[in-house]
Amino acid sequence: MKNSVKAFVFATVLGISGSAFAAQSFNTNAVEITAEPVKTEVIFEDLPEAVQEGFKGSDYAETAVNKIFKVEEEGTTTYEFYVGEENDVITFTEEGEITE
Repeated sequence: MKNSVKAFVFATVLGISGSAFAAQSFNTNAVEITAEPVKTEVIFEDLPEAVQEGFKGSDYAETAVNKIFKVEEEGTTTYEFYVGEENDVITFTEEGEITE
């Protein structure tokens, strides 16, 4: 009788821990966390020299600039120029190149 009680307790404990292990092993719910970009309004004079020169050498150099934002996202910094009557957005890299 003692052996059958021990066997029952052993099987019960094994069953409970086995179920917990199985539940943890097959939990495939993945959570993807993406950070929102951080936008800070800046003035032209505070832009990096490369961005200023890129804008001056672009087709938009004679277009009125309404606002400029420094955008930091996932380790990358770009600069958004809101230009013209339609508030078109022109984005420059830190190297002063227009992005697509």
